[in-house]
Amino acid sequence: MDNLTDTSIHAPEETAAHTADSVPSIMLEHRRERYVFSGPTPPPELLKAYESIQPGFADRLMQHAEREQAHRHQTDIEMIDLEKNHLKCLMLSDV
Repeated sequence: MDNLTDTSIHAPEETAAHTADSVPSIMLEHRRERYVFSGPTPPPELLKAYESIQPGFADRLMQHAEREQAHRHQTDIEMIDLEKNHLKCLMLSDV
């Protein structure tokens, strides 16, 4: 996940040395931070940031992760049952 965290423009301080012909310089600062994590949910500090932007979002994200895990478990159970039934059919056909 890439996150643009800070872009700012800094103008030099006005001084008496500036004349009508001088052009003040402007410095543009750009910083990019990259967060990498694994697992169904982001780390707590990122969850807190999400929550500060959209109240209730962290809870919704956790509920989504829980539903996804339950779905995976159910799919695994169904695949195991299918494999068991397939093996039974193979064993019965050899008799």
